[in-house]
Amino acid sequence: EKTTRTLHHAPIDEQVFFGIRSIGGAVIEVTCRTFSGNGRPHRHALANCVQVAYSIGSRFPKTPMRCEEKEIFSHAKFFLRLGMKDIGKTLHLFTRWYNTRHPHLAGPWNNGRSVVIA
Repeated sequence: EKTTRTLHHAPIDEQVFFGIRSIGGAVIEVTCRTFSGNGRPHRHALANCVQVAYSIGSRFPKTPMRCEEKEIFSHAKFFLRLGMKDIGKTLHLFTRWYNTRHPHLAGPWNNGRSVVIA
């Protein structure tokens, strides 16, 4: 008996709902979830990670493509460890659902948020 695989062709259509908090020591806690899920951090069913784009500075980037850094995190709750030289500056962060095996299915970037680095 042969089993069939489900192949997804449509990209993820949901944005990441995320919280961002500066916890001190130039460390930022980020928690991600779907809008439809419960309050606990979790990934979208079609994503195997969260892609983030961020910049540090006074000006909010117009798009995630203008951010200086991009990273991928496999967990829905993660920590950005920034440099001590960045304390007192502002972090601007965008997120989206991402699948490293199928990058063409990546979800849309959200509008982004900012937090002062403590």
